[in-house]
Amino acid sequence: MGKLEPGIVVDVVYHHKPGRSVHTLTDVSVENPLPPTANHPDRYVARIALTDLLNRLLPDDSSNESLFDQCVQVLNWMADTPYNPVQLFPYVIVRLCDWLGIAIQCSQAVDAVGKMGHFEVETGTLSVASDAKGAPLTSSMYGYLACSAVGNRKELLGMELPEADLRQMTYILDRYIAYHFDGVRPRTTQILFDSYSEALS
Repeated sequence: MGKLEPGIVVDVVYHHKPGRSVHTLTDVSVENPLPPTANHPDRYVARIALTDLLNRLLPDDSSNESLFDQCVQVLNWMADTPYNPVQLFPYVIVRLCDWLGIAIQCSQAVDAVGKMGHFEVETGTLSVASDAKGAPLTSSMYGYLACSAVGNRKELLGMELPEADLRQMTYILDRYIAYHFDGVRPRTTQILFDSYSEALS
C-alpha cells in the first residue's frame, strides 16, 4: 500500500521553502492504516471524491481540526462499512455541509417521505410544499435527503437508489456547496460516478 494513497492520513516532516509551492519531504509515517482498495473500487473512488472535495473547500495552509477529525472518522467508516460508499456519498456531503456550518433543513417533518419535493440551493431547504421552488427531487431523492438531514442512518441504509438519482442528488449538493463557497467548482458528480464506472469496466 502506498503511503500517499487517497484517504490515508500521514504525519510528514518537510522543509518549508517560503514563496515556493514545492517543498522537500524527508519523512512520512502512516497515522491511519486502511485496508487496500484494489478489490473495492467503490471505496477507492469515494476516498478520492471526499479528499478532492476537501481540497477544493479548504485554502492551502488552512487548519480546521474539528473538520479533520470528522473526516478521518468518515474515511475509517468507508474502509469498514459493508455498504457501498458510493450509494451513501450524498449522505457524507450532507454531514459535511453540517460541519461547515451550512446545514440542510427540512421545512416539513420527515414523515413527508414518499412525496416529490424540491431543494432550494440558496437556503439549503428541503420542501414538499406545492409552491416550493428550487431543484426538483423524486420521492426517493427527497426521502434520502430528508433522512440524511436529520441523521436517520438506520432508515437511510435500507434505501437503494438508482444511479441517476444518486448522480442528480450529488450534483445538487455540489452546487449548494459551490453557492456558499466562492471559487469552489462543482465536480464531485464527475469524479464519483465517472471514475466508479471506469473502475468497474
